[in-house]
Amino acid sequence: MEDYIEINYKKLRKIRKEKGLSITKVAKEINIPAATFQKYETGLIKKIPLNLLKKICAFYETKYILFFTKEINSISDIVFYFLTDSSFYRKGKEFLKILDIEEYFKVNNFSNALSCLYNNLTQEEKEEYLSFKLIAETYLKSNKHFKNNELKKEEISLFSFFYANKIKKEKNINLDILKKF
Repeated sequence: MEDYIEINYKKLRKIRKEKGLSITKVAKEINIPAATFQKYETGLIKKIPLNLLKKICAFYETKYILFFTKEINSISDIVFYFLTDSSFYRKGKEFLKILDIEEYFKVNNFSNALSCLYNNLTQEEKEEYLSFKLIAETYLKSNKHFKNNELKKEEISLFSFFYANKIKKEKNINLDILKKF
């Protein structure tokens, strides 16, 4: 079964125009009808076969991560998407490799990715996280304002920020490197 991914269609159109290419030229090069390619560019077709996206990127001489629908503006975005979208690791491995942070995202069970990342912390970091979480919950009184399922989502956001901070402390990461793709 072929993998399909949702793309940022505006970026698809922008890159083609920047390269001075017509829809017809690109469609012919990647061997699909021009009308189909136009539907990808206008968002009428939201998901594209991954193999086709890779063909487009080979023709454009760019990386397919450029067309992700998710905007990556911070390390905590990467952690958050990793924890909330089980397909992100498969699709986002390129981000992790480019940023040289793959080792922070080794998990053996994606259904329990939060626990896996938590278990990657040292004992001292676990204690720091639990203190951080307690301070946030106490200050915000979140137990009063959120239901249990909402608290779980908030914990993912909180952990994403904490884990991103750990990565940033240990690595000198410049997200500007992703802009060239």
